[in-house]
Amino acid sequence: MSKSTLSKDDKQNLGEANTVSVSKGAVGVKTHLENNQRWLDSGNVYGEDAAKTLNQRKASNDEQLLEYLAASVPQHCLDGWTYLSRALDCHTRGDAHGAIHLAYYAELRATMCLLAGQSVGILNHKHFVFDSKGSLSTIESLGTHQVAWLALSHWSKSRGAEVEVGNMISLANRPLIEWLTEAGFPSSAQSLAAKWLQEWGLDLELMTKDRDLRNAASYRPTCLTNWTCTPAPETTRVLERVWSLFEPSGTWRFDGIDQYLIRNALESGYKGSTGKDPSARGIASGFDQRIRTATDKLGLTTSEKELWIPFLLRETSPDEPWLLRQAKIRGDSPRTQYTAVIARAALLLRIATGTARQLSIKGSWSRENLSFWWNTIGLDAGLWDEDDVPESLSDLWADVAAALDDIGTAEVPPDTRTIAKRSWQSRKSAALLTLGGAQRIGMWGLGL
Repeated sequence: MSKSTLSKDDKQNLGEANTVSVSKGAVGVKTHLENNQRWLDSGNVYGEDAAKTLNQRKASNDEQLLEYLAASVPQHCLDGWTYLSRALDCHTRGDAHGAIHLAYYAELRATMCLLAGQSVGILNHKHFVFDSKGSLSTIESLGTHQVAWLALSHWSKSRGAEVEVGNMISLANRPLIEWLTEAGFPSSAQSLAAKWLQEWGLDLELMTKDRDLRNAASYRPTCLTNWTCTPAPETTRVLERVWSLFEPSGTWRFDGIDQYLIRNALESGYKGSTGKDPSARGIASGFDQRIRTATDKLGLTTSEKELWIPFLLRETSPDEPWLLRQAKIRGDSPRTQYTAVIARAALLLRIATGTARQLSIKGSWSRENLSFWWNTIGLDAGLWDEDDVPESLSDLWADVAAALDDIGTAEVPPDTRTIAKRSWQSRKSAALLTLGGAQRIGMWGLGL
């Protein structure tokens, strides 16, 4: 009989989540990458059907399963970005239900990536956790969708989540945890990690608790009620708003979104520790002083201070990006909530990509070792041709920038309510094809 909550034993097992064991698995995977250009040894029993094999084995220590888990981390990551790509395609085509279905699965894969990076494997009705010594325990009688949300929610409150999120989000090449520490509120990091992960994984909770909602998006007739078509200009704006924050830059290739996350974190930390509104301005204001002190202690250069202090005080770029605002929305129908699901999936994938990147560093996986994998994906998805493989996958931004420029200079009808979608899609087909390829973000986020 299926259950709907984590048992005491389940929570205890998840409390053993760690990066140590899966990192050992990643080192084992490196041997197969270097010697055979493959993720797993040909004799690995989990290579074909991991869920079925786990049900048949009783091992308490299992090196082959550990290597399978490590190899699954980047796979879930790029699969998640692929699902998000298809959700963006659905948006372009006016298919709100399809967008929700695919963006939901992007969130699910992001969650599976995050948890696998903590030595937690999500399979079918039997799941597993490796403790830091490599011993295996299982979580049973929970389906994939249920356990993904419950495990994410439970882990998000842990010290491990604080460390994971606090070290991967950065501004001026200084991680979030250091910004919060030097600004005087280090204890806020754990609550922020929990808040973000639970907010961005919201759809896993909603669609786990309300299966009818998931079924409505995936299996029910979609056009029984009337709706208003989305004009081409508004469709364009959504694509621009999503992509604008993912131009690759900085240590983790996510400076565009990270700068806003760190600003929000500092404001939240200040309000939580002092009870005061960080929007009070002036050189004598408490928040202003905390920011200036933090930039001094973190050793920012004069030019960095001139750039980032006004930003952190909302003197420049004061508005919250569309993606972060949209992620907080709970709609009451697919057509009013699908862009929010897309936004939450993109943000959760940003964190998942950082997890996959960190594991690849610990396993010493190189771009060259992984070329059999990422090059095949890129060729298959039409991201490049065989005679034009990019030297660095961050170079793929040039195609995105050109596509954004193309759709941004489209002739917008004087009456912006005009649909004009067929004409728009015909004129901008090449650009729209590029902007439906969000796998690029995962690839440059992995440092390839």
